[in-house]
This record gives sequence, C-alpha cells and structure tokens, in this order.
Amino acid sequence: MKQPPSCLRFLSIFAGVVLIAHLGYGRLGENETQCDVRYNHSGDIIQPSGLDAISPLLTGSNVVMRTYNCEGWIVRLAFTNGIARCIQYAKPDSSAITEKELAAMLNANAAGRTWRGVPHSEGKTNASIRIIQQHIRSSDVFPRRFWLRSDGAIAYKPLVLEALRLEDPTMVREILKKADMTKVEAKPPRF
Repeated sequence: MKQPPSCLRFLSIFAGVVLIAHLGYGRLGENETQCDVRYNHSGDIIQPSGLDAISPLLTGSNVVMRTYNCEGWIVRLAFTNGIARCIQYAKPDSSAITEKELAAMLNANAAGRTWRGVPHSEGKTNASIRIIQQHIRSSDVFPRRFWLRSDGAIAYKPLVLEALRLEDPTMVREILKKADMTKVEAKPPRF
C-alpha cells in the first residue's frame, strides 16, 4: 500500500531534525576521550603528525595535539587541560571544501548556537573583531572567510590552506585578554 505524501514529508522532516540534532553537538569543548571515539573510527590516528611540529594549532606546555584520518578528512585537534580548544579540518589531497561540507562542519560545531559570517570590514568598526583578525593573521595568514559563533567561538578559512579552523570561546577570551594587557602595558609613564 502506498503511503500518503504527508507521511513521507513527516518522515523527511523528522529525519532532518534528528540529523541536525546530532550534528549540533559541539566538537569544540569535548574531552580527549569523546574526540577519540568520534574521530578514531578506523584506529587510524596519526600522533604526532609532522604538521603538528611545523605548524601547531596551539603552543604551550599543557597542549596535547592529535591528528586523525576520519572519513576522508584530516582532523587536527589541540587540547588544553584535556578539552578540545582548536580543531582544523582538511582533505588529504588539499582539494577545495564545498559549501555543503563547510556548512556541515560549522553546524557540527554549533553546540546549539549560531554562526554568522563576519565581513572583513567589520574589523574597522569593532575593536574585538579587529583583535581577533590580527590574531588570525599572526597565526596563519589573512583569512579568506571568517565566522563568529554567538558564544564567541571563531571559525576561519586561511587564504593559502584549504582547511577550516575553529577556536573555542575560551581561546578567544584569552586572545582579547592579552590584547587588553598589551594596551595597559603600552601606556606611557607618568612624568
């Protein structure tokens, strides 16, 4: 017996909601075990990778780097105190990331929040955006595209690297805090 079209629409909508709910679980902020379960499907972990030595996602004595081959992607993670603070997604052959793939990665790391594209010109009028843009330029190169999550996490595509990099709100707050300390230190002495 043929199902009426309304049932098919309901099933399609239900499946879409379930998929979005699954993707909405944030990867930034997960612990090492959660990330290992998520990305280490084939037991194919690359640790440490040569790229981690040449261009680490984060630096510091308490940073742990992990790189996975997962479903046709290279997923690099940087953990501080056991929590994923920075993630980079790239294809092993350096091919272009499609808009659909980009949307899926941003949605997967939304954690129930929203991402918005940030035009480069916003740095001219928003001091926090300008500081974040300067941080991105100092760690990589000028970003081709840049997004801000409603809780302060950032995502960007570097100009020369076909990848998507995400940094959690804790990292962004540290960047802004360091910039504020630099302002304080830069004050001229009182004469």
